[in-house]
Amino acid sequence: MKIAATLYLLVAAVTAAQRWEVERVDSAGWGSGVQMALLGDGRLLLGYAHAGRGNARLACRDSTWNYEDVPVQLDRVEAVSLAPGDSGEVGFGLARWDSAPYLYRTGAGWTHCPIPSVYGVQTVFGRFPTAFDSTGRPVALVYMGNAMALIRLAQDTWEFVDFIDGSPRASVVPIELGRHADGRLWGMDLVAVRDVGVDQVWMNRFEWTGSQWEVRSLAGGDFSRMSGPAAALGPDGVLHFSFWCNGTGGPDGFSCDSEVVDEGFVPLASLAIDAEGRKLVGYIVGGVLRFAYRDARGWHNMAVVDGASSLDLIAGPDGQPWIAYCTADGLFSARGVDVTGVEERSTPDASRVMPDASIVRGVLVLGGAGSRQHAAYRAALLDAAGRRVTTLAPGANDVRHLTPGIYFVRQEDRAATRVVLLE
Repeated sequence: MKIAATLYLLVAAVTAAQRWEVERVDSAGWGSGVQMALLGDGRLLLGYAHAGRGNARLACRDSTWNYEDVPVQLDRVEAVSLAPGDSGEVGFGLARWDSAPYLYRTGAGWTHCPIPSVYGVQTVFGRFPTAFDSTGRPVALVYMGNAMALIRLAQDTWEFVDFIDGSPRASVVPIELGRHADGRLWGMDLVAVRDVGVDQVWMNRFEWTGSQWEVRSLAGGDFSRMSGPAAALGPDGVLHFSFWCNGTGGPDGFSCDSEVVDEGFVPLASLAIDAEGRKLVGYIVGGVLRFAYRDARGWHNMAVVDGASSLDLIAGPDGQPWIAYCTADGLFSARGVDVTGVEERSTPDASRVMPDASIVRGVLVLGGAGSRQHAAYRAALLDAAGRRVTTLAPGANDVRHLTPGIYFVRQEDRAATRVVLLE
């Protein structure tokens, strides 16, 4: 039987290489900001903007998802920051261009410590970099005039610590902030210098050496354009960086540690390093959330889902990627199963949306939300004999009622085919 442009949907306890276990975490999760962290006991913690009471929420997963509304009001959240401490405390920051509330939770509850307006907060790339220093106090990167500064929370008040990077006529965007095992802080920023006859953009890294800040340029130069920056610390203490660049001073395209991963334009990305030192990258290109990893054979690349507006990625305890992302249908998590253990084609054309096998827990997410003319509105779910089971709409589709077996999704106007597994 011929079924044109078919999306194969396997619903069963089927063993297959390279798949994703997808769960909808919160139908009211939205916006450009979501951050995730793995707690010391192995539980996954998400911090995100929420279209409801409080406008911000934490979700923690053990056997099920548990939710906590964060006591702050901030409309139109543009960026979030989630930083668990060493002793169970949690720092959660939200930001937009004119406001930056920061909340610090201990066993005694939440303490609200907004960052004063004297410090500027950049929300480009959905980043609001915060962390904990070696003494357990929250720290954050902000900009002051033409420079980037480090501030620290002391007795519920933010205090200036030091200038790190900047220059006259420069605009500095803080991007990442982290801590080495020995307590030294590290981070990443973008510096743009635009004046008469000057148009330069630089992506820089910085580290505290013990006596001073060491700032190094990763890429940049005249008429450069950069986006999708991300950074991660490897288990060996080595820093790794990824970003999209177009212009002088760096490889064109989206690269990680100077190796091109994808030639498409990447506005948002997230980078993690697993326990074996493999680089894991999640990024958005052409409206598609993609995942890539680096092993001894090179870079391997696959699509995960259409229509993602934000993402964050970590390496799970088993070394597999765990991605949180938002679409028009809410906040989702996708946990990779064997996605870094099977050989894949290296760096495919990003325009070919050919997702690999995925496991979906109860919800099948179909691309095309927001356009009633999209072919997804004519998608049909078929059983193994080709009989129509139900009609699928763009976005989230509840498939918990399906009997285990093999199913197909027929999309009349799309040539892309992917295999999805459901449990």
